[in-house]
Amino acid sequence: MIIEVPTSSDFMTASLNSLNLAWSIIIQLHFELKNAKVSDWDSDGDVTDEYWQKSQAPLGNALILVQQGFELSLKSRIAAVSPYLLLSKDLRDWPASDKKDISFSDFRTIDSADLIKLHNSISADQLEPAFIERFDLIRKRRNQIIHHGKDRRPIQITELLEAILTCVARLAPSTRWMKQRSEYKNSDHFSVAYSSDHVSDELCSEAAAVIDLLGAAKLNFFFGFDKKARRYYCPSCARYSEADPYRTAHLRPNSSKSRTLFCMACDEIHEIQRQACAHPECKSNVISMDGTCLTCWDDQ
Repeated sequence: MIIEVPTSSDFMTASLNSLNLAWSIIIQLHFELKNAKVSDWDSDGDVTDEYWQKSQAPLGNALILVQQGFELSLKSRIAAVSPYLLLSKDLRDWPASDKKDISFSDFRTIDSADLIKLHNSISADQLEPAFIERFDLIRKRRNQIIHHGKDRRPIQITELLEAILTCVARLAPSTRWMKQRSEYKNSDHFSVAYSSDHVSDELCSEAAAVIDLLGAAKLNFFFGFDKKARRYYCPSCARYSEADPYRTAHLRPNSSKSRTLFCMACDEIHEIQRQACAHPECKSNVISMDGTCLTCWDDQ
């Protein structure tokens, strides 16, 4: 008998873990360069270019994890129909599961290159050509790294961020990425060993980084965030921030009469009140419900 058969949920959990780990690698590389303040003195960009050249190995690891995330998400959707569809080879070539218990993991499963074909053969939710093209490109680049030691062309952090978000948006549409990041970081090894007090700060800094790195269209599509709107402090995230708070929120709808604020970091809608800020040099009228100006952070 075949035992230890993975479920659709098992595959999706593994996929999100891979994507989260890849995201952490990418974001950490971005922060290390930013915290070194290289841009303050690297006028010709040579040091920045060298930094990213030296970062290709960890970015390669991140790309491999992204490809793994795509593959596991596809397996999750296939397993929702039946995990046995993932088994390859003819029945005659299977291990002797009719004579003894054998784990599902001891069976060979279909190749990554065949996952799209299998998915679209059993699912009414057909994957679009653009998604298939992205999956194939990442798969081929992963193979290039595995078999030749490096990719043919430099790996860019923005393309990896967009790949992760594309995978989640298409294959796990009920997943809100920043909520997923919060859940992941609140239960990771660091939070277990110490505490999760750092998570709010890190999510705010991540959100601020992604706002800078991605274009307006991508931010709106993946997060519903308007990059062109005026930004405010989040009444929740900024309140519990141990460092200087980031402005990760904007009015939604973006109008002078709006009384709600959307924060990308916590992925929440917050009610606000409209009244003039009491600080003489601040002209804002966007105030939190507990009386803090969300422009200058002055208590009213």
